[in-house]
Amino acid sequence: MTAARVPVTIFAAGWKDADLPAYPPGVAVRRIAAAARGLDLHAVLCSLHGDGVTRVMVEGGPTVAAAFLRAGLVDEAVIARGTAALGERGRKPLGEWGLELFEDRAHWQHVEERAFGPDRISIYRAAGHLRGGGP
Repeated sequence: MTAARVPVTIFAAGWKDADLPAYPPGVAVRRIAAAARGLDLHAVLCSLHGDGVTRVMVEGGPTVAAAFLRAGLVDEAVIARGTAALGERGRKPLGEWGLELFEDRAHWQHVEERAFGPDRISIYRAAGHLRGGGP
């Protein structure tokens, strides 16, 4: 797949036109207001909603996951756990938080567990409606 066949949108804050890389056809860049810790994620989601997007899968690593959690914009989390050790210097999977975040039953409901051999997938849903202000 290429951006010419499947549109790609990049959200950016703080870039000047001269600083933007040259992207291939099919890649759109939208300027979004900056927040204290990066992009204003509410503005990103509002922009996507304006395009008719009603569901977003976020798979961007610990920093991005923590930002969405902190903003209270996660209504479901799908956590894949393998058995391989990451070593002594492994990073927390959710920025400053570990997976124990989902043990907070006031905010998260464990709704499903699946096993794939020795690996597991756990699904958690936010209790009630989307929360503001993060965990």
